[in-house]
Amino acid sequence: MLNLDNCRERQQRLLKVMEQDSIDLAVITNPKTVYYFSGVLVNPTLPHAYLLDASGKSALLTDAPVLDPGKKPNAAAGKVEMYRFHSMERDNTVTNWSQDVAAMLKAAAQLDASELERFISELLALRARRSISDLSREESVLLQQINKGLPPDVQQRYDTLRNKLSEETIAPDEHQELIALNDQIEEADAERVKALTDLAQLRNISITELMDELGILPPSYA
Repeated sequence: MLNLDNCRERQQRLLKVMEQDSIDLAVITNPKTVYYFSGVLVNPTLPHAYLLDASGKSALLTDAPVLDPGKKPNAAAGKVEMYRFHSMERDNTVTNWSQDVAAMLKAAAQLDASELERFISELLALRARRSISDLSREESVLLQQINKGLPPDVQQRYDTLRNKLSEETIAPDEHQELIALNDQIEEADAERVKALTDLAQLRNISITELMDELGILPPSYA
């Protein structure tokens, strides 16, 4: 387990970078990077998110058992929200949605973390395309950047290398490739955060309000 004080020092370094680049909110979903900043070793097969805003407030969304009754969260985060992944599989027939939608949700609940992220990215992209006629060109470009995911072949290669790392079967050259891919993913996340910030400023609303409008949940499930 990482020292939580060291995690908080990393957060301070990130806050300085955010201030230099005028970034209001950092949304981190990579499991290793979540561990790096929160000190919580999360399950890499499930979605998690670590959020840090420009004021220094932080939150962790995870299924990891970091909360003990009557005690502070064992994490370098101001707030911890826990979820149970299996709850996504509950019966949706009690809602007013059509059976087709309920079936799609049930199928989505069976996806692994990377597949679920790609599925949500595709849904957000579809939503953006349908409303694109009502948007300014600048907003459209920013939405495309926000909804842009990794190419499927790159995501698949990353997942393969990550599994090899977990199984301790990764070769040295593959490990270097994994590091490069991880840097690529974090760079893409940073670009999405920048696009979110620009679009929020364009609409004159907060990042949180924009994420609510776009249906973006600390996620990813940026």
